[in-house]
Amino acid sequence: MSPPAQAVPTGPERSPSTSDADIGRSARRLTLLVQVGTFILILGITDGALGVLWPSMRATFHLPLDDLGVLSVAATALYFAGGLLASRIRGRLGVGNVLAASCVLALGALVTWSAAADWLTVLVAVALLGLSKGVVDAVVNAEAAMDGGMRRLGLLHGSWAIGGMFGPLLVAAVLAGAHDWRAAVVVMAGGALVLTPVSVLGRRSPAPLPPSEPAPSSDVAARAEPDGSTAPARRWVLVATVIVFAVYAAAENCPIAWGYSYLILDRHVSRTLAALALAMFWAGLTVGRLGLALVNDRFAAVAVLELSCLLVMVGSGLLWLLPGTFAVIGLPIAGLGAAAVFPVLVALMPRRVGEARTGQAVGAAIAAACFGGPVAVALFGLLATHLGAGVLGACVFSASVLLYVGNRSLSFATGRWAA
Repeated sequence: MSPPAQAVPTGPERSPSTSDADIGRSARRLTLLVQVGTFILILGITDGALGVLWPSMRATFHLPLDDLGVLSVAATALYFAGGLLASRIRGRLGVGNVLAASCVLALGALVTWSAAADWLTVLVAVALLGLSKGVVDAVVNAEAAMDGGMRRLGLLHGSWAIGGMFGPLLVAAVLAGAHDWRAAVVVMAGGALVLTPVSVLGRRSPAPLPPSEPAPSSDVAARAEPDGSTAPARRWVLVATVIVFAVYAAAENCPIAWGYSYLILDRHVSRTLAALALAMFWAGLTVGRLGLALVNDRFAAVAVLELSCLLVMVGSGLLWLLPGTFAVIGLPIAGLGAAAVFPVLVALMPRRVGEARTGQAVGAAIAAACFGGPVAVALFGLLATHLGAGVLGACVFSASVLLYVGNRSLSFATGRWAA
């Protein structure tokens, strides 16, 4: 009896695993595309536009100068909540679904903002936009810290800076033509409208992050980690890092929020030049963060952090001390310095607090940044209202000094985990 005939393949065979791998790679590329688009259109442009929109919005609703602090608090109140809840939301929905839902929410918030007839409606719309941004920021940063490394973080934060750079230019161009701040918000809503269907198509998500570390018992808490540290030490590192994030947010948000007003009110710079100077702050952020996307992950992170904080302090000092139009020089220097701080701190999270806690740590850090930035913006606004706009320069510089001192202290305390 002859052996059974074997089937001769008529073409190249493709295993199901290969097909699944190709689909997975395509899904990851589309997810990354949506992440980059979200950081540009939802996070970056809206962050960069707010300070330049404020003088026109203030005139429309007949508001005092320091109410920018109220708007900033509204923008970050739900951002704060979103950062704290992001790890849990991500675990239930996955990155793709989180991005899609956030884009839909951001679109609705921007449309509401553009059509707002009163100040309260503006605050509600900006708060909802902040919720969308807070969830996306925490979820995507945590995933990038665990899976993408410094290059992914540099790309994402560089994308945010690109959006922030175009925000002031967009508002200045629209105001020059239409003389209506609502038209600028409509343009931002148009960007969200383009991004939303793409985010819905890219809902397939990569594998989830490791689960959060359970609360240790008293005997486990004192046990050494693989690198020789202890669990309580890790928790203290987390607390210190969260504080530095709050201070960093103050040092970065205050030039963004008040730099434009300070230049036109105290240094008597033209509105166009002031908007260009703020755009150059964002250009510095863009160059620095895209530069991180090109470097090897094994660079000296702590040294870069110290140099970056020093540049923020120098740029803020020049903004405060230089007379007239020369003061604009400080903003791009401060922006370049601020570029590396956030992504490098996030990239150090896994080795400083442990991989299992990274998702929660990033969410807590972003929530702290949501607290530190608006509080500083509101406080400095009150001081400017009572003491004059000239005090804003000194306030911005003081925030940069606190950042430098805080980062130096954190680096010293966590030297054993530093890169």
